[in-house]
Amino acid sequence: MKRRVSAILEIDDICCRYGSYNVLKEIKLSIKKGDFVSIIGPNGSGKSTLLKTITRFIRPVKGVVFIDNINAFKLTDKQFAKKVGFVSQNYHFNFDFTVEDIILMGRNPHLNLLEKEDLKDYKIIEDAMILTDTFKLKNKKITQLSGGEAQRVLIARALAQEPEILILDEPISHLDINYKFEILELLKNMNQKNKITIIIALHDINLASYYSKKIILLKEGSIFAAGEPEDIINNRNLKKVFDVDFDVAAHPITNKPYITFVPDISVINNKEPISDKNIIKIHVIGGGGQASFLMRNLHNKGYILTTGVLNIGDSDWKTAKQLNIKVVEEAPFAPISKARFVENLNLMRSSDLIILENIPFGHGNTANLEGLLRIM
Repeated sequence: MKRRVSAILEIDDICCRYGSYNVLKEIKLSIKKGDFVSIIGPNGSGKSTLLKTITRFIRPVKGVVFIDNINAFKLTDKQFAKKVGFVSQNYHFNFDFTVEDIILMGRNPHLNLLEKEDLKDYKIIEDAMILTDTFKLKNKKITQLSGGEAQRVLIARALAQEPEILILDEPISHLDINYKFEILELLKNMNQKNKITIIIALHDINLASYYSKKIILLKEGSIFAAGEPEDIINNRNLKKVFDVDFDVAAHPITNKPYITFVPDISVINNKEPISDKNIIKIHVIGGGGQASFLMRNLHNKGYILTTGVLNIGDSDWKTAKQLNIKVVEEAPFAPISKARFVENLNLMRSSDLIILENIPFGHGNTANLEGLLRIM
């Protein structure tokens, strides 16, 4: 592999083995300074092993890891710690250290033996605490913190090392959803403002899609695909790697690839299976995104769909347009007009089946319900 000078991290054909079992096979990878890279894949695909190899916990049986064009295993521990910070998914503290003590440990690579921290070191850890919102916790014991707080402290400790690369192994897997976003927003901020290169292993594909500039998709110890989220997260790749059916579409707000797990399509939205083979055309009454998943499932199964009345810009309207489903549309935020009511009524009358989604009704859309009651 020809090394690129612009790459801060270069992985050249590494292989790792546990006993006789090959965990990583001929991994080649180049990451630029300032990248935000997520590594995704099933359990056992090699995500943690890859990160442990980069951070020198595991020595590959073949290949080389280069940090700034230097063989990572030829760097001293202090030299390496100045370049790479690591946050593990599991942490255990046997002593009741304060938060400040924990973060101060990040300065060890910059100190000589028996050297004490000076004002410069305390300024660096103060900056790290402010950035991670842990300054208010500085005098608390690490054992008194919540999971989200403890993860922020560990990230602050890694930042105190002043690394160029921050590597995190499933740092949000055991956190509540609010803490997950809190940690990822923190990493995004550090990546954008401090230009720290982020490499993170994640299970949540949607979060990886939203936050990452680049995604590495692993399968059975090899890189199956690598690139921008839009190029990697698609039905074909996910089916081949996870062996599960996903529906992939652009998120209506972020426009990033967004996946939805597709269960057995013989059962739709926990309703009874559609078994009548004479049912070909289905009209869906939805709104507010409540019918998007249903429409995608029915569309994938081959039914002819219609839907309405939906306001232009509604999430279900966007799904219908994306799937080329005939939709009776009304102006944004406008109540259903008489003309659109009649058009929708005619579509319902010409359908073999009408499905009413679990949607709220108000002044703007009660005409949909009135139309359905009229033909019952």
